[in-house]
Amino acid sequence: MPRTRIIRRRLPNTVASRRAQRVIPVAEDVSNPPPSPQLRRRRRHASQTNVIPYRQQQPITRTIWRGPVDREFRHGEWLHVSDLVHTCIRKMALSEQLNIPMPMQQIWDGQGITFKIGEAIAEFVTTKVEERDDQIYGMWKCDCKEDNLIIGPMTKAEAEMQNEGCSMCNQKALNYKEMTFRNEALQLLGNVDLCFLYDALLITEIKSMARTSWDRLTHPIPDHIVQVVIYWWLARELGIRLYDSVSIMYVCKEWKFGSPYKEYVVNAEENLDLVEPYLEEARQYIAFKRGDGPLPIRVTCDTPEDTRAGKCEFCNECFEDG
Repeated sequence: MPRTRIIRRRLPNTVASRRAQRVIPVAEDVSNPPPSPQLRRRRRHASQTNVIPYRQQQPITRTIWRGPVDREFRHGEWLHVSDLVHTCIRKMALSEQLNIPMPMQQIWDGQGITFKIGEAIAEFVTTKVEERDDQIYGMWKCDCKEDNLIIGPMTKAEAEMQNEGCSMCNQKALNYKEMTFRNEALQLLGNVDLCFLYDALLITEIKSMARTSWDRLTHPIPDHIVQVVIYWWLARELGIRLYDSVSIMYVCKEWKFGSPYKEYVVNAEENLDLVEPYLEEARQYIAFKRGDGPLPIRVTCDTPEDTRAGKCEFCNECFEDG
């Protein structure tokens, strides 16, 4: 380690000089001599060779900013609850009737970042719940990316008692995987964020919100009530023992003092009338797909002049059909 000598420079004793300059300790290396002129020339030569002015030939933002990314609409035999709530079912039926794919969904960077934040928040909340409540109920998987071992449904306490290990990673299945409820008659499925098994099953949905919207929130959003109550209806149709209520947890996605959570408990039985129109659309959709019924009724747009109708790729066919 080099020996150093601290030198304090004496400054003029005036207020102005004391404000303009401070007594700065200077470390002088007395063990290593200063570089020789030849070494300084070599360093200067290397600098001129390896360092060039930055002229923003290819800024990072220009590299990643390419406008929206097209994402295909998810297809399959099963109808997802979120699509039932947020997508025009008649439009989906027309897509199948005309053999024209559903339009690509354009995801701008701001939306993509928002989606990723929401996914990260759901994972964060789920992890905290796992650590503090062993009655969380769901499927459980090993550490393999391909999910070679999945067990359940069961609580975390029950999963920890299992002796079975993965043949690939040698780990027990202790990583939470959300529950999926399916209804064969309607070909309808829903993926539930959180479930807890106490005296009965409690279904919980996680939603993330920006700070301003979260601050103004005084009651759950109707679409979110519909979504989580449909999950409850799916579970009831499967014969699962349930509480009469569900919960919706809103998480503030920005930093704030205090708790970032607002949770609302909703009586599912009292809100079944809200979900019945959606279930009726699902019945019409599955009947149409099986060839047992006409196109689902039009519920989103009243006339071709509606704002949403004007942006729909199937507007003409939709209103021509009556």
